[in-house]
This record gives sequence, C-alpha cells and structure tokens, in this order.
Amino acid sequence: ALADIERDLASSPKSVDLIVEKAEAAPNARVKMRTLRVAQKLEPLNYEVWRRLLELLAAEGVLKALAAQVEQFWAQLEALERDGTLSAQQVSVVLGQLMATVLEQPPTQKDPHALLLCVDFLERAVGRDGANDHALFYLAVSLMLSGQRAEAEQRLLHCLELKPGHQKALDTLSVLRGGRPLEL
Repeated sequence: ALADIERDLASSPKSVDLIVEKAEAAPNARVKMRTLRVAQKLEPLNYEVWRRLLELLAAEGVLKALAAQVEQFWAQLEALERDGTLSAQQVSVVLGQLMATVLEQPPTQKDPHALLLCVDFLERAVGRDGANDHALFYLAVSLMLSGQRAEAEQRLLHCLELKPGHQKALDTLSVLRGGRPLEL
C-alpha cells in the first residue's frame, strides 16, 4: 500500500490527500508526524490535517506539543473569524470537533493537564456558539473526567435542552448519576 501511495505521490507530489494517506500508512508516530507536517506546509488551513495532527499528538500523550498545536490552530481560527472568512458559529464547530478528537484519545482521558486543555478550548467553542450541542457534550465529558461533576451535569442538561434526543448526553448523564460506565 505504501509503495502505491509513493508512486502516486511521484506524479502528484503536492496532493495533500495522498500525503495524509501516506501518513496513515506510515510505520510509526514519528514518520506520521513528519508526513503530516509536510501536508500542513502545503495547506496550512486544512481541517483534516489539523484533526490528524491533534489525534496523533493526543494518542502519543505529548502534552506540551499538543497544547502548542492547539494554541496555533486557535490563533488561526481567530484570525479567520476576524477577517470574516469564518463565522463565530463555524469557529465553534471546528474547534469543538478538533477538541473532541483530542478527548477521544485514551492518554488525554487519563491526564489532568490534557483534560484541562480540553475544558479550556471546549469552553471557547461553547463561548462562540452556546447552541453547539457537540461542543457542549464534549465539554461536559471533559469536566466529568476532570472531577467537576456538578458543572458537567449542568452542561449535559443544557445540551439536552438544545437537543432532547442527544443519546450520548443522555447516557453520560446516566453515568454521572450512577449508571453504567462511560465509553467514548
């Protein structure tokens, strides 16, 4: 598979999709990271590249690099909002999805500092659009995992006000109130 990707890249060396595919096929995290950085240089605002970079950093538990990368993406999102390229709601959606990707990685769920990073940026996402049920849900999970159960419950209830059938929010609220274990 990697040989096929390399062959395709030889004829289309600036194809970010192929570079991302190559990163997925890479044998280890270091090669994946280098390959994703190439894609990022070619398309600095590519959401899929951003998501995969954060996913890799979170999965590897590299908190300092993860925090720096999230800050960089946040600065780019703020600039896009300031110049009118993205609305506050769009920034909220992108940031919420990126931080959900980070939170879904097991090392994040076990690291108090990583959880605080998620809480911080998910609060920014909710601050941009308080009706973003996705960001509200993941903020609630971040709060719950970091021991802030009352605030987590409040966020889950708000999420359910916005979207009453939000199954993950219903399930998480059940866990928070003593139900079955949470699986992201």
